[in-house]
Amino acid sequence: MNISTIGNNFNIRFSGANKEQPKMTRTPEEHFKHFTGLIFNNLLERSEREVPENGQFTPISASYNIPDSENRAMLAIECDLTNPKTSRRISAVSCRKDSDKLVKSFIFKGTKQEVINYLKDEKNRETFIKTVKQLSDTLDSNN
Repeated sequence: MNISTIGNNFNIRFSGANKEQPKMTRTPEEHFKHFTGLIFNNLLERSEREVPENGQFTPISASYNIPDSENRAMLAIECDLTNPKTSRRISAVSCRKDSDKLVKSFIFKGTKQEVINYLKDEKNRETFIKTVKQLSDTLDSNN
């Protein structure tokens, strides 16, 4: 067996690899606003591609860790079970990490275009944050 040693002649070093980046600390409110913005933007892009105008589809969601808690916040888009042909629902979910405990609240129902408009509206992000905080508190109190 012959093993090539050509690659062993090079000693490549990256000068920036060992430098530590300062960690950015956020208040819980800043954390909520930042990550809520990210998941709303993510689901906006995905809903334009993955949510059909008519019929059922696989639910899509995005989540993040809730600060100072063992819970996760999740935003999900799924078809409405009572009218799956044209209605879509947006739900806020709080779930315990590494567990099957979750609390869910439907926060909006409409067509695909109405869902997209809902995700674009900045005021709805504050409603989501408020709802997720309440759901997380409910999950913690039932522990």
